[in-house]
Amino acid sequence: MKAWHGVTRRRFLMGLSGAIILLGLVALESVQLLNTSGGPIAAKLRTKHAGYYAESYAGFVNQTATFTGYFLSDHTGLAEKVLAITPTNVPSHTRVRVGLRDHPATVGHSLKWSALLQPVSHTLHSTTTRAMGVSPTVLVQATKPGVYVINGLLITYRWDQSVYQAYLPDQFVLCVGSAHHRGVCPRRIAPPPPSWPLSWSQAWHLLVNRL
Repeated sequence: MKAWHGVTRRRFLMGLSGAIILLGLVALESVQLLNTSGGPIAAKLRTKHAGYYAESYAGFVNQTATFTGYFLSDHTGLAEKVLAITPTNVPSHTRVRVGLRDHPATVGHSLKWSALLQPVSHTLHSTTTRAMGVSPTVLVQATKPGVYVINGLLITYRWDQSVYQAYLPDQFVLCVGSAHHRGVCPRRIAPPPPSWPLSWSQAWHLLVNRL
């Protein structure tokens, strides 16, 4: 009986070790995929949209400011399914909402906090004549005066049976004054980084979507 339990225990440990190794290999593949290619969206950014662009808005405390990110469209002929769009960073004393819109919103105080945004999960299709796309839309509110900077968006999407993540270097700057005085934006703000380091939470999200 003891020998039987010993064999069972060894088989269980071997199976567990195999599962852990397999999971680790998939996670490693996911991390390498994120850091090296980023899929067609990242490739298009590198070839046609080098550098970055910044949007700034001077407003008031608790006012909603609207920002529009890089226009997402598919030119490959294979559908791209957007799984998630998250800000790279959310400054203290701010509330941030991210969604999608068919048409770019006007930068500034143009959308209410309760504005109807499309769900982040969205499929991009291309036709023979043009690409159908959407614009990431970011709503930001600040509860205290100050200058608040969001250094881009991370988009996770599925394309050609694989999941990728691309960094969109769209810098959003909200300059907030008091409830009665508009904020003032500085003339110079440090640019966003050329790439964004992968966090454990982002790697886990990608791993879950790949399994």
